[in-house]
Amino acid sequence: MPNWGDRLLAAGGAPVTVPRDPAREAARDELLDAEYHKHDPSVLQRVTDWIYDHIAKALDSISGDGTTGTTGLVLFLIVAVLIGGAVWWRLGAPRRAARTVQDVYGAEGPRSADQYRTDAAGHAAAGRWTEAVREQMRALVRGLEERTLLDNRPGRTADEA
Repeated sequence: MPNWGDRLLAAGGAPVTVPRDPAREAARDELLDAEYHKHDPSVLQRVTDWIYDHIAKALDSISGDGTTGTTGLVLFLIVAVLIGGAVWWRLGAPRRAARTVQDVYGAEGPRSADQYRTDAAGHAAAGRWTEAVREQMRALVRGLEERTLLDNRPGRTADEA
């Protein structure tokens, strides 16, 4: 009786024998086709998945058998405080000095509405209409500030005015 495990029937009914090694090579070549791998994750996605898996394993080991959720939370907070302390030590305390009006306007202080109007007229005479409109808008806002209809605030935008 023949060994039917080594024989296959072709479409015409003739037996076809394929040895093991060539069949394995043919299968490997077929599976290397790009069509089978077009939906595989990218290298970046695989790296981020690997990192997330390791973080999840670390957090699971903290809160796993033998510890309670409170113990895991305390350990997590200790690590967070240590990281925050290292960043604080390395970068120092956050510092922010308040700016004064004098720093913004310079030594002469804020300009008057008349000075802005004079500059606007000079720009208009020279045909620089964009600058003329800008200076005229500044004159309008500064005039409202001088009449105390608006508070004096450096850096105010036209929309805010």
